[in-house]
Amino acid sequence: MNTNERKLGCLLGLHIGDSLGAPLEFMPPREKDDWLTEMEGGGQLNWLPGEPTDDTTMMLMLLESLAIDPSLDVYDLSSRFIDWKMTDPKDMGRTTYYAIMNMIDGKGPGQWGLTGEFDQGNGSLMRCAPLSLVPFNKEIINKQTAMTHNTLNCKASDEVFIAALQDAYEGLDKKMIYENALERTPNSCTKMKEYLRSIPYTPWEELETSGYVLHTLRAAFWSLFHTDSF
Repeated sequence: MNTNERKLGCLLGLHIGDSLGAPLEFMPPREKDDWLTEMEGGGQLNWLPGEPTDDTTMMLMLLESLAIDPSLDVYDLSSRFIDWKMTDPKDMGRTTYYAIMNMIDGKGPGQWGLTGEFDQGNGSLMRCAPLSLVPFNKEIINKQTAMTHNTLNCKASDEVFIAALQDAYEGLDKKMIYENALERTPNSCTKMKEYLRSIPYTPWEELETSGYVLHTLRAAFWSLFHTDSF
């Protein structure tokens, strides 16, 4: 598999994982004999089988915006977010909602993203994969994150995740991708380091399923480390 095939696989894989897991959103983990292995749909928001959630939809908006300007025009992307909100989507994270409302209210980019302790959701992490298709640039990554989730943990999670995707495109093995992620985690993000270090020893039953960005980041790397299929 070449680099371009891996990049395409990343974006398709995001959609697959998103749609596969959509009916499990907001629910506790299932027992092993009840794992979801087919595109069933349903769940609390009554998803159709294979229907994308807000995560895939926002990923595509970022992809389209980067295709126009790889340095990321936040005004172009914000207009896409606003247009999407006007369609009354069935699912939208709280932090993302209030950030888009700030855009609609005419505030400047520095006032869009939320900065509170309870604004550290996974919304930006779930959509940021297209940033791995352009050369790594911390400023651009942080600019995208801050549009909605303007916190240290969210920015650091996106940075580590994007770098890990680029490692995967280059064909690095799982162990090296994981070790690089640990090395790249800022020392100031002590909880993030703690979560990532625990991955080799954490049983799946102990993975948190909230929308907290560090819970989601750990679950993603746990899945990389312990599994070989969607």
